[in-house]
Amino acid sequence: MKKIFIFFTVAFISTNFSQTVNFDTVANWTAGIGGTLASYQSDHQYNTSINGVGIIFTGGPALRQNDGTQDGALSTYNNSSYAWRLRDNSSVSWIATVNTNSINGFSFRVRRWDGAPSPDFDVAYSSDVGSVWNSVGTVNNTFLNNTSDWSLFSYNFTITATPDIKVRLQANGSTERIMIDDFTINTVNGELLFYEDFNFSGDLRDNGWVSYLGTQNQITTTTGLAYSGYEGSGIGNAAYLYGAGGEDIYRLLTPQNSDGSTLYLSFLVNVTDTDLNDGGSYSLHMADAPNFDILTDQFCCAFHMRIVDGSVNFGVRVSTLGGNEEWDPTDYSKNQTYLIIIKYVINFSANDEISLWVKSAGVPSSESNAGTPGAYSNVGAGLDELDAICFRQVPGGDILEATYDGFRISDSWDFAPLPVELSSFSAVVLENGVKLEWRTETEVNNYGFEILRSTQNDNGQKIGFVEGHGNSNSPKEYSFTDNNAQYGSFAYRLKQIDTDGDYEYSNIIEVDAGNIPNGFVLEQNFPNPFNPTTSIKFALGKTQNVELKVFDVLGNEVATLFNGLADGEKVYETEFNAENFSSGIYFYRLETKNKVENRKMMLLK
Repeated sequence: MKKIFIFFTVAFISTNFSQTVNFDTVANWTAGIGGTLASYQSDHQYNTSINGVGIIFTGGPALRQNDGTQDGALSTYNNSSYAWRLRDNSSVSWIATVNTNSINGFSFRVRRWDGAPSPDFDVAYSSDVGSVWNSVGTVNNTFLNNTSDWSLFSYNFTITATPDIKVRLQANGSTERIMIDDFTINTVNGELLFYEDFNFSGDLRDNGWVSYLGTQNQITTTTGLAYSGYEGSGIGNAAYLYGAGGEDIYRLLTPQNSDGSTLYLSFLVNVTDTDLNDGGSYSLHMADAPNFDILTDQFCCAFHMRIVDGSVNFGVRVSTLGGNEEWDPTDYSKNQTYLIIIKYVINFSANDEISLWVKSAGVPSSESNAGTPGAYSNVGAGLDELDAICFRQVPGGDILEATYDGFRISDSWDFAPLPVELSSFSAVVLENGVKLEWRTETEVNNYGFEILRSTQNDNGQKIGFVEGHGNSNSPKEYSFTDNNAQYGSFAYRLKQIDTDGDYEYSNIIEVDAGNIPNGFVLEQNFPNPFNPTTSIKFALGKTQNVELKVFDVLGNEVATLFNGLADGEKVYETEFNAENFSSGIYFYRLETKNKVENRKMMLLK
């Protein structure tokens, strides 16, 4: 009954950078006209910036709240020096103007001032300089759990605007005082310049790639590669290079042509070449594609592979017409999938730079966490513009037979290799059901999770939904309890849905909740007593015909809730609606060919 299989699923990608304003910098405060910061005014201001994005806080009537305690709780969050206190005024309004056209959500801390007040504030944002406000929540006693403790209000969805974004708290008529502290926005860093998951079948030249040399051994797709925790893992197919010479091919990406431009290229590779010693040349590089001549122009950011005494080596080179490749000294294995991360820096007045990391497990969340590169070179002038990624199959057998998948190119590590950290997904069998628990380390545009359950008799169905946190850089814990899984074997998985409708599935976890005792279960209705509806659950040990009926105290049949074939090892839930019945005792009976069971319930109007 306690057989539980625990797997790990992938957390979701975050490219947000968060910073919090705690209103503690005295120089950033400006008192309103006609009063001090300690008095209620409608034009106090606090000016600051988050990650280079300017923010102006203003409005009221409000004052600058000093630290201390009130009603047994801190007057400022986490005992900081200052916060905002909004007055008990039906026209109070407080606005944060964020000088950017895109953020991935905002949050702030809030608490009520008096011991038993009735605060009532609408939280909204505007993307058109305040002409239209979009309400996203309410700060009231319900939200604050009827306490004076600090609570976190968060809105975790992308907001875009021209020319800036406004966030507002405004009284819904009569209200009491509240304090506001620790205002946070999530800003975005970096741009994804290119990705390729080979989510198609057939030759690359027929699916967006351009062939520029050779007609033999056209590069085509094969089975995709898998690497736990990497965003490009397990999507579509992969590209297969023959290792025997043939077609060279490229695909365009967003041009990079600035001095100091940094590119991060990540992908998966699996060497399947059977030779004992082979290779050494580059099979992957970047170029200025629209202008290059394959016979005279140099290519940059070259990726090399070789086999020495049966072991695989990976290397990189800045330029194909200058300098030599630098090799990672580690011996790697054939037929194993590795995560390759390459950093390339364009320098106009000096040689370009290239670094290589090879990972057999895990996805580093930052460049510093990746450790020292396995190979590095700054020999070679490189090009001043790169706008293509190229596969190369040089004649003469100098290229290894290998599979490539999950390409990501960005100007930030946060997109390539995409810092996706593994998170847990597990199940615990309870007395009355199965509890699912999972954890994400980072999220971006996460609308939420559908919970899917399947048995041996079906292909899976949605049994619930848990809202996501939108965008987050910190770990988030989730749980869901399936109260309809007391008996039988079940398989669960999560369907994570983005705000734009895209989705991906987690791994599957299997749970054995045990056998149906005595082959037959009829549970007590809930609620009981009830008015006017109640729920009745039953389960059978094997598939068979069954009837579930309701009788009054005189034995008269008043309702049939189920009559037909019921699957074994499955919990059924029915509803009895007694809206047109009188108060009193009723009985419900579950009957199969070999067994009958009765239970009592009470309708109390």
